[in-house]
Order: sequence, then C-alpha cells, then structure tokens
Amino acid sequence: MKILIITPRFHTNLYYRVRALQSAGHEVSLISFYKGNSECHDVVEPKIIGYSWCTVFLNRIINLFKKTHLKSFWELKFSIPNIRKLTYHIKEINPDVILLKDFQSLSELLSLYYAKKFKKKVIMLIQLRKNTLFNSESLFRRYLKLLSYLGVVYFVSPTKEGEHILKNSGVRNVSHIPFVIDTKDFKKSYVSENTIRILSIGKFVPRKDHITLLRAISRLKNKYNIELTLVGERADAAYLRGVYDFIRAEYLNEFVQIKFNLDYKESLDEYKKNDLFILPSYDEPAAYSLVEAMAAQLPVICSDDCGTKCYIKEGENGYIFKNKNYKDLAQKIELIIKDRNYLSEMGQKSFSMVHTHHSLDFFNQEFSKIIQ
Repeated sequence: MKILIITPRFHTNLYYRVRALQSAGHEVSLISFYKGNSECHDVVEPKIIGYSWCTVFLNRIINLFKKTHLKSFWELKFSIPNIRKLTYHIKEINPDVILLKDFQSLSELLSLYYAKKFKKKVIMLIQLRKNTLFNSESLFRRYLKLLSYLGVVYFVSPTKEGEHILKNSGVRNVSHIPFVIDTKDFKKSYVSENTIRILSIGKFVPRKDHITLLRAISRLKNKYNIELTLVGERADAAYLRGVYDFIRAEYLNEFVQIKFNLDYKESLDEYKKNDLFILPSYDEPAAYSLVEAMAAQLPVICSDDCGTKCYIKEGENGYIFKNKNYKDLAQKIELIIKDRNYLSEMGQKSFSMVHTHHSLDFFNQEFSKIIQ
C-alpha cells in the first residue's frame, strides 16, 4: 500500500512509525513544511515544500520582534503551505492512504481540503491533552465535525487520554496505538564508577521545567553520588540563562552538564550512557522521549501533566510526580536510586514493556486493523 504522511516537520516520533510501515511492506512517502534541527532522514527523505510567499513575508516581519527561536502562534496556527508543491506531490505520489499529523492549524485544513479533492482516505495522527480549542469546548466539537467533513475517516492517538477525549466528544472511529520504537536487546550495566547518571532531554523552554528537576537534584546531591545531563536545543535564550543562573546559585556545576543540539542518533546514544531518565515538563501532550528511554533499559519518571504517563506502571518501571513539585520529584528519584538492584530491575521492566507494547510488530498489528 502507498502511504503518504503530511506533517509540519519530520518529528522523531514519526521515525519508527515509518520504519514499522516499511517493514510491513508499505511504500511510505512524507511531505513536510519545514526541516527541524534533530531530524534523521535515513528511512525516508521528506519532500519539504515550504510556505506560501505571503506566509514567508509575514513570518520575516514577525521574526524581527521575536525574543526566542520558537515559532510564533501565528506561524504555528495560520501559516499557509506552498499549495502548488503540496498538490503536485499528492498527485505525483498518488497514495492509497494519507496520514495527517494533527497540528490544529490552517495548514492542516488546507492539506485536508486537497486530500478530499483528490479523493484520498485520511487517517489523523492526533495528540490531545484537553477537549477545547482556543479554550472553547463547543469550538473543539465543531472542529472535529469539520475534520470529518473534510475526509478524516479515523483518528489515532498515542495516549489513552487522547482516545478518551475523542470518544467523550462523540468520535467513534478512534484507536489508541502507542508510540513505536525498535527494541534491540543489549547488555546494560548500571551505576558504573559508583555514580548514578540521570538524563533529561527537551528543548530549553519554560514548559520543559528544568528548574524543578534541578531543585530536586540540589536536594539529593549531598546524599547520593549523582550526575545530571541535560540535552536540548537553545530555543529560549532568556530561559536558558535562568537555568545557568540556578546551577551557579545552587552550586550544581560539578553535578550538571548540558549538551546542545545533538542529532537524533547522538541523542539515542545518550540514553545508553545513563541510569535513569526524567522528564520534568508540564503541559506535555505526548512525550516520545519516555519510549526512547525505556528502549534503552532505563527507569523513567515524568510529571502527571504528561500525556504519555500512561506508559509508566508506578513502582514497576518508574514513577509519576506532581508537576512543578520538586519535593515530590526528589522523593520519586530517591525511591529508585536508593536501591541499585531495584533501579536495574525497573530498567529491565521498562525494556520488557516497550518490547511488548511499542515494537514495530505491535504497531503494524494494530495499524493494519485500521487500514484494511
């Protein structure tokens, strides 16, 4: 089957979904609007179509006044793709199915319009944390009806929460299919050189909440021999300065190292060097990093404001802490690191869970039920 994915960018959470579909014999193509910093194109080369001339012009003006490298609300919600290239590639590829990654924007609606014009079956990959659009529940329901009218025949959510939101909003054709990753077993050693190594990966922006994690580390640094590695993009310079200021103020320089702008394969290697993964962020629709960490045989901790917290069985492969609560986070960290045998058992449980519920075979088994 010929499958076309349309997405703003080739996010890392799509990488192994493409691999899975290819392993099942599907021919996969991908259209994106722009290239992200951490993309890896060895499984599929995206056709990057860019935006319309008016969108490019307006974005240049907006960028003159921006203080961060993050895309503005205007860019995310109201950018218009290059319609000529979009329609050309849809006709050229002539897919049997289009997988459209939800981004609740004008670009999404235009992509859907042309998919319907060319009579293509559309399945939407959607990540939800709430049943509102612009803080309106009624607008959200109308938006879902519009998606159905424009040709979306099925919704796929990587989280149970997203599936429940859609079903409670009257959507029938929806399934929860967890994020997928390749699970290659390897011999993992924990706590080498008597040091517990903790990893956190995420852009340096406020909602990733590195400060809460740093506060927790500061609380534990004199009790345990620990090191923290933070990996991410320099997305918000002011926020990053605040992170550095906190590290200096709490005398954490010898406990914390920061690595910037690693490519996808380098980021995957970081997991294998560490013993525990922590995602402190809040307002997180569906973090893929938890699955990457589990595949690297790491115990995982995330906040209760993360959609993929459903991948954690508390006390078995990790814990969930109260978002923005560094004391609770410190307690959850200590529950894992105070017993090294327990830490390694949790890491092995993570791998067992990801092998069962996040493998390429499991994804294809569930996805085939939709596209049959």
